[in-house]
Amino acid sequence: MQKKPTKITVPTFAVLLTCCALLTRGTLLFAQETPPAPDLFMQSVQQAYDENIKRHENNPDVLVLPGLLADRGAQTVTIQARFTGVGANEAIEFFVVGPDSGKDYETLLLSAAKPSDVSRALKFIGLKPGKSVDYRENRVWPKGERVDLSFTWDTPGKDGGAAQSRTLRAEDMLIDTRTGKTLPVEGFMFVDSKTVDAREPGQEQVYVADVSESRSIASNFNDSTTLLDVPWQAVQGAVYGFQTLDESVKFTHNQPATITLKPIMMKDGSPRVVDLKLVVDVPVGVDVDRAAGASLLQSEQVKFVLSRADGTVVSGRSAAEALGAIGAMVEAGHDPFLTITPGDDLSLSDVRKLYALFDAAQGVKGLRIEPSPTGHLFWRAFFPQEEWRDASVRLGEPWELHVRSDATTGKVVSLLRKFTYDDDQKLSTRDFPVTGPAELAKLLKEETGRWTDGVFVFAPADLSYGQLMSLIRPGMEHINWWYVFPATPASTQPVK
Repeated sequence: MQKKPTKITVPTFAVLLTCCALLTRGTLLFAQETPPAPDLFMQSVQQAYDENIKRHENNPDVLVLPGLLADRGAQTVTIQARFTGVGANEAIEFFVVGPDSGKDYETLLLSAAKPSDVSRALKFIGLKPGKSVDYRENRVWPKGERVDLSFTWDTPGKDGGAAQSRTLRAEDMLIDTRTGKTLPVEGFMFVDSKTVDAREPGQEQVYVADVSESRSIASNFNDSTTLLDVPWQAVQGAVYGFQTLDESVKFTHNQPATITLKPIMMKDGSPRVVDLKLVVDVPVGVDVDRAAGASLLQSEQVKFVLSRADGTVVSGRSAAEALGAIGAMVEAGHDPFLTITPGDDLSLSDVRKLYALFDAAQGVKGLRIEPSPTGHLFWRAFFPQEEWRDASVRLGEPWELHVRSDATTGKVVSLLRKFTYDDDQKLSTRDFPVTGPAELAKLLKEETGRWTDGVFVFAPADLSYGQLMSLIRPGMEHINWWYVFPATPASTQPVK
């Protein structure tokens, strides 16, 4: 006899749904409550920290922080880290970043120590921090004492044998695809990151490298937020994609490694960085005897006074003597950083030649020109691109300042020209005759917008540097960048 199908009443169906829901919920709860796999690396970091605290609690020459140990006597900082597993053909931008970096996909190692602790450790063993690049402040060279950066990790033994320890300097890890060679072993500069006012309520200040996206500890380009930078000029866009992991370097994802930082000292123990000041001017009381078209730089009237930061005069006569003294420092292994101050009596042509002379001596094995003193134009201001003379090819709408010296009165006469593109990209100009520094500053403050944040100066080659600076100095605080074009017969328009 065929059995009748069981009739499911509404209450019975509801009970079944409830049971299914409970079973599903239980499964979800069970899945949610499953504990994550333990992070064995972080467990080892905590264990090492606890052990080091006990071992060195009475040693004032050892600093113990989570993930690192600094030994003042041995002059070393050792950091626990792990490899990211980045591949051989992938672009690398960082050697080491902090544990919570958003750039782990283009870095070699993640440090267990946060960047500010690494900075603290380097200062603890006696390193003086320098300064990172900052293009808005015209700092185009990283500056700081040199540090050797190396990595140690285990590699599989041959034929199943015991693991072998391998140590490589950071520079030997990367290949420059343009040369097919590893990076030059020059050490890294301890530029240090900045401490700035915090934006979050409840915080007074923050260490930038702790909160930046990269959390960079060591970069292979000039990163303004990193602690350790390469000692050469390496603009990010110029090196990106050209530096990759050497194929002979083998490691696995999350494999533990030890980072070792050690200062690269001068033989006599002196700092490698040498701050120098060069003042090029006519001494007080000496009358300028300038023949028509002659350069004061070739005259014995002009003195090149080179001194150290403490005021000690190194040389005080010619450019050749100053360059010779700087060259001797480079040969000894120092990194000279030079601040140049042109004198008011020099012509604009003289100033351009002066900067060109010392620019030619710049390099990793040479001097590095620092930002100019307050109230002076940066040396690069005297080397604009020639095509910028044509307003139609410029980016933005920078001002033009046309300057000349009145032949009768000797006073500086100037005209400020504003450029504007309309919606149809038609260029129009508006001229503002300028009677003096105060009026120029007022115009720049009130009329400058996001597209006019720059001034192109057109002036006669024989106009004195002092005359130009007296005119523009009050207005410099309102404009980020200035360029002074070398005079040509057609470049300096008459000022009406």
